[in-house]
Amino acid sequence: MAKDYTVISKDTNMAELNCPGCGTAISYYDAENSSYYGCPKCYSFFKYEYEGPPEVLRQFSNRYKQKLPIGAKGFIDGTEYTVIGYMRKNENGETQQWDEYVLYREKQPYVILVEYGGNWLVVRKSNRDYAVKRLNDYDHMINDQGEQYELYHSYQFNVLYANGEFDWNVLGDEQMVTYEYMSDTKLLVNEVLNGQSEWYWGTEMNARQVAQAFDGGNDGTKGKYNPISAAVGNWSAMKNFTFIMVLAIVVFQFLFAFLHPEKKVLESRYMTEPDTTASAGIKPIVTESFSLTQNGGVNINMATNVDNEWTELSVSMVNEQTGEEYESSKAVEYYHGYEDGESWSEGDQAGEISFSRVPAGKYHLNIYPYSDVKKYMIIDVQVLQNKKFYSNTWLMLLAILAWPAITAIGKNSSKSSPWTKK
Repeated sequence: MAKDYTVISKDTNMAELNCPGCGTAISYYDAENSSYYGCPKCYSFFKYEYEGPPEVLRQFSNRYKQKLPIGAKGFIDGTEYTVIGYMRKNENGETQQWDEYVLYREKQPYVILVEYGGNWLVVRKSNRDYAVKRLNDYDHMINDQGEQYELYHSYQFNVLYANGEFDWNVLGDEQMVTYEYMSDTKLLVNEVLNGQSEWYWGTEMNARQVAQAFDGGNDGTKGKYNPISAAVGNWSAMKNFTFIMVLAIVVFQFLFAFLHPEKKVLESRYMTEPDTTASAGIKPIVTESFSLTQNGGVNINMATNVDNEWTELSVSMVNEQTGEEYESSKAVEYYHGYEDGESWSEGDQAGEISFSRVPAGKYHLNIYPYSDVKKYMIIDVQVLQNKKFYSNTWLMLLAILAWPAITAIGKNSSKSSPWTKK
């Protein structure tokens, strides 16, 4: 029984047949050689040769989005090709996946265009074999024309989906073992199936080059196949947006610092006194009044003369108009000594307390020192208005830079293997 198909274009040798699973009309280009087909509607993968009825070999469960549709035309190294087949694969035991596109030109060998993690590779069949030197089970090397290749990875894969037409049974390749050999700039691929060995060589392309190649011409204009062009454009747009946002934050920070300069509103030294009526045994300190002329951050620096001891300083900043209080505490400890011929120290004699949003107004500090050793101590107090809290700025910058950084890391890490991953 001859294959039942209809020629729809004699100029391109293009024909059409019906899917045995759902009856969908499937257009194909290599009418002379294609015998295996994937249906984009019911996900059937079937064999249809000149003799016998069509045979469904597998029913795929999912359809995957293609960046290059069947029938797309593009120029690779000045030669026009048509996309006639698409496959989604993953390595056995791994979750990462990659795409392969079969490129067709009449009377010429197929070219495979591979995309993994945003990186593209053009793979062509080699017309020769390569001598592999096996140093051990893992170290294999190829020396060819002054170029040294090392075995990067070997694996088997699963075909998760296939669409379009093929002149071989792509499902049979799941039994194949693939070996990747890499030099600094080139890739050799050895596929071994049932004792038969085939060699291929690959060269890299970037997403922009692919988008330009499949514009329908080789004039280098912007690609019309949106997923690729969008990927290129989105990455560029992301970088531009990130740069603008970082610049805006930096400019805003400088502008805010200029309009709201840091200002010292109180600087005094106080001596504590014992007080048997106070719970801490030390009389609280009440500072002079000071004025905050603008809403904003306040920083309270306190330096003490603790020496091989500690003290806790509880602070209440009181608004004298409203009675509202801002409270916090800081433990200050400092120890030092000499041991085994070396001096050592731990801690600090100073500490600071910050309040991020304080309304303008007239304030004073109530300081409640506590120490189980020293009842007399010196406390130097300094209050700064419009204190800049750069931690918020850093958090905003990290948030803005996080996604571009993750994307860039993903792009760079995937470049370690232009076809698949180790």
